[in-house]
Amino acid sequence: MTLLFERKITFLGFFMIITIISIGIINFKYHRILQNTYYQVADNQVDLGANLDKQTTNKENPPLAQKEQVNTGIFEQLNLVSTVALLFIFVLFFVFFLQLKHHFRENKLHFDTLTKHNSELSEKAKQQESALEAHRLLLKFTEKVPTVLFQLEMDSMGKMTFPFLSKGIENIVPPNLVNQIKADGSLGFSFVHPDDVKGLTTSLQESYRKVDDWDIEYRNIFGNEIRWFKGAAKPEKKGSKVSWYGYLEDITERKKNEQALQELNEVLSLRADELADSNADLEKFAYIASHDLQEPLRVIKSFLELLEDENGEVISNTGKQYIQYAKDGTDRMKRIIHDLLTYSKLGRMGYEIEEININHLLSDVCMLNKVLIEEKGAEIKWGEMPLIKGGKTPIQQVFHNLIGNAIKYQKPDTQPLIKISAKELDKHWLFSVADNGIGIEEKHFDKIFVIFQRLHNRNAYSGTGIGLAICKKIVENHKGKMWLDSIKGEGSVFHFTIAK
Repeated sequence: MTLLFERKITFLGFFMIITIISIGIINFKYHRILQNTYYQVADNQVDLGANLDKQTTNKENPPLAQKEQVNTGIFEQLNLVSTVALLFIFVLFFVFFLQLKHHFRENKLHFDTLTKHNSELSEKAKQQESALEAHRLLLKFTEKVPTVLFQLEMDSMGKMTFPFLSKGIENIVPPNLVNQIKADGSLGFSFVHPDDVKGLTTSLQESYRKVDDWDIEYRNIFGNEIRWFKGAAKPEKKGSKVSWYGYLEDITERKKNEQALQELNEVLSLRADELADSNADLEKFAYIASHDLQEPLRVIKSFLELLEDENGEVISNTGKQYIQYAKDGTDRMKRIIHDLLTYSKLGRMGYEIEEININHLLSDVCMLNKVLIEEKGAEIKWGEMPLIKGGKTPIQQVFHNLIGNAIKYQKPDTQPLIKISAKELDKHWLFSVADNGIGIEEKHFDKIFVIFQRLHNRNAYSGTGIGLAICKKIVENHKGKMWLDSIKGEGSVFHFTIAK
């Protein structure tokens, strides 16, 4: 297009130059002719002036008229040629202008097209450079990351490629095969455990078909070592292809820990079953033993009372004292057997779950201990208590034992002060029973909840040493816990929770 236009412009320019030169030559020629004619006419006029008298009689002067006609004709020809030449030059300039305008329009369109094309090429180049820079940065960021980050593409024919694989892939496959696996992703399956190949392939096909998230755990064989990997990726549909962006994480240690934990759980479960059987046997034995022991105690106490009634006159005071010791021993043994029987029943007997108003329950406990409370001058305080669900009788026994202990284990010449509070937790109710008693040393916090464990001489404080053990077991049966805070000489706070 440009070459043809240049040829046209060259031809028109050359033609215009020739035309202008030709017109100049013609004008010059006719100018010379006009000049010569003018001089001849002037000479003739001088001659005619001299012979004017001779020619006065001749009203028409044929020679002069002929010369004027010749001069006029020359001027007319010269004007005509000049006019034609000017018109021709104007036409040439007009054609030249149209050609230039057409060429500029075409050049502008061509220039706009080239500019747009160059802009698109520049933008693509920038995008490619940005993509390459991002790729380089990603490789740097992931160079020391053991987890494999990847982009996997698969078409409708099942052909797989890896446009991106992080440095961690060298922990899964030999480094010299990485580029081959990038070009043909199916080569990576040769390192998958034979038992897991089908599952891995099926999961990818399902993710391709449904465009769903891909998530799987499988084994990989590298050298002589079998390692577990977790794979997860997000798919993206691109025409007939699907691209996954995800990671592969080595979870071998986690799998080993899970296996060890499972084996430990199996051992613990077996031992728990054995312990449950043993506890059941012990509870059964305790129930039978405590039940069967009560009858001999009743017989012993009855014969002691009969002996004292029938032979009281002949028995010395020392003998009577011995008989009283024996009767006290049977009573104490009876209480122990009764508490043991109660404790053994807690693991076997069920109880009815009902709604319990703790305000009413505490009032009932205070009524049952009215004599002891008045005797010791104890003051028992509590705020608004909640409604809970559980076994009414067992929970009443917990409060009964804790309040009784708070009154019993009191400093001399001190009025017992007991404060009971409740707090709602997410899944439990928390109850606290605080007193101003003798307190307990921290080293004995666990010991006091063990059956038959006593911290004091029975002459100082009565009891069988089983009350707190019963409380703890009742609380545990209600899916709760029991513990205490205490400072020796200042008092104790017993806490326990009951599941909602």
